[in-house]
Amino acid sequence: MNLQKVLLLLLIIVIPYDLYYINIPYWITDFQFPSVRDVADLINQILTLVSITYLIVGIYQVIKIKKLELTPAFKFPLYINFIQSFFWFIITLFSPNYSFFILIDDLTLFNSFIIYTNRILLLATIIYFFKNQRVKVDKENETPQLYRAFILMIDSLLILNYYLLHFHHFSGGFIFDQYISLELFNYIFFLVFYFSYYFMMEVIFLQTIGKLPFNAYVSFNGNRVVSILLRTLFRGLPFDKISFLGDKKGWHDRFSNTTVISES
Repeated sequence: MNLQKVLLLLLIIVIPYDLYYINIPYWITDFQFPSVRDVADLINQILTLVSITYLIVGIYQVIKIKKLELTPAFKFPLYINFIQSFFWFIITLFSPNYSFFILIDDLTLFNSFIIYTNRILLLATIIYFFKNQRVKVDKENETPQLYRAFILMIDSLLILNYYLLHFHHFSGGFIFDQYISLELFNYIFFLVFYFSYYFMMEVIFLQTIGKLPFNAYVSFNGNRVVSILLRTLFRGLPFDKISFLGDKKGWHDRFSNTTVISES
C-alpha cells in the first residue's frame, strides 16, 4: 500500500471524530453576548463541519472512480487538520502544562488511539506532500491582484481565529514567564503563529488554505525550503501587505524570487 492510500485511510479515521466536539454554543441557547474566544470556537466548529462535508464528497468521488486516491475534495480537511495539529504542537513547545507526544493518564483507549493516529497522519501528510507536491512555473498565469486580496483576508482571519482560540492556554504559565509578561508573550505567540502558518503551509503544500478556492500555488526557483523561508521572512516587511497593489507581485514574492500562480 502506497503512502497516498495510507494518508487517505488515516484521514477517514481521524476527521469524523471531530464531530464529538460539535455542539450548540451556550451563548446562543442562553441568549448571552459571546466572548472573543466563544466566537473563535464557533468558527472552528464551522470549519470542522465544512471539513467533514468535503471528506464525504471525497469518499463519494473515490467510490465513483473505484480507486483509492486523494481527490481535490480531500485537500480542505487535510489542510485544516494539519494546521490545527501543527498549532497545537507550537502551543506544547511554549507551555509546561501540555505535551504533544505524552498523553494524559485519564484518556480512554479509543481517544488515545485517535490522537496517536492523528500524529501519524500529520507525519504522513508532511512526507507525502513535500515529496509529491509540484507546480509548473507559468508566468502567464499569475494569480490576479483581486484574488490575492481575498487570499490574504482568508488566511489572516484563519490565523487570528486560531490565535484567539488558543492563547488562553498560557494563562496557567508559559516558558520564560519569569522574564517577560503575559501580554508581551501573547504578542510574540501571535507572531509565531503567523510566520509558522505561512512557512509550514507553503513549504509543504505550496499553498495556504486561503489559496485553495482560487487553486493558487507558490512557484519557486532554486531550493524549496530556502525560497519559502525567505518568502515568509519578507512578509514581515512594513507595508508588504499592500505592496502587490501596484503589481501582481508583492515584496515577499519579488525578494524571494517566487510567484503565486493559479492552475486551471
